[in-house]
Amino acid sequence: MSSQYETSSGFTTLLPAPDNLSASGANNTITLTWNTVSGATSYTLYWDNVSGIDSSDTAITSITNDNYTHNNLDNGSTYYYKVAAVNSSGTGTLSSVASALLSANIQGSKTYNAHTYAITSSAMTFAEAKAAAAALGGYLTTVNTKAENTFLTNEFYAAYGNSALWIGANDIATENIWVWDNGTTSGDNGVTDNICGTGCNPKSLAEWPDGTRKWNWSGSGEPNNAGNEDCANITRSDGTWNDLRCSRNQYGIIEFD
Repeated sequence: MSSQYETSSGFTTLLPAPDNLSASGANNTITLTWNTVSGATSYTLYWDNVSGIDSSDTAITSITNDNYTHNNLDNGSTYYYKVAAVNSSGTGTLSSVASALLSANIQGSKTYNAHTYAITSSAMTFAEAKAAAAALGGYLTTVNTKAENTFLTNEFYAAYGNSALWIGANDIATENIWVWDNGTTSGDNGVTDNICGTGCNPKSLAEWPDGTRKWNWSGSGEPNNAGNEDCANITRSDGTWNDLRCSRNQYGIIEFD
């Protein structure tokens, strides 16, 4: 939404906030992108390594593209950003916040719905990925919505070799009792914790609210516990899940609140 301020000659309309600010972190570098605002002559990016970004934070001015690469940053920190469009009337409304975590032990961090996600630094077992996540203050991702699942698939699946990616769902403790690594979720009518639906092994009946399946149904259907498979992963470009042996080496998706 655009805003106005009064000058001696009347009201001037400031530019609206840029949409879809995204921050993607790799070792010591964060790449930011946003949607172009019509009428903007430049953009100003505000940033800090604490949350609560506003126009009093450090500003990077005179950015003439709809993207920016922020270099020479410290690993081990989370960086927060907002961007505003600028024209002759002044600096417009600030965007929503985006953040990215930098660490030598993760790669490709992205922001979605105020959470940060990243990929483990290498392929590893489920237990190793869980430990790596915990060491960084995160957890193997809990997938709450189909939109989140689609985001994770689009951002990470193809980027890391169209190979299975560990998520937090598993039935390690009790066969066919699937749980999330980060515990249960309340307040969403059971969507998140409906990992297996009314049946499991083989062919889970769990669905998203729009009726699409959470698990891959090709072949005999998943999860099928073939060879003692207890750990879930995003396994296909359509975002459906599969179970694999937890000792397999795969990249893991880490989530940070």
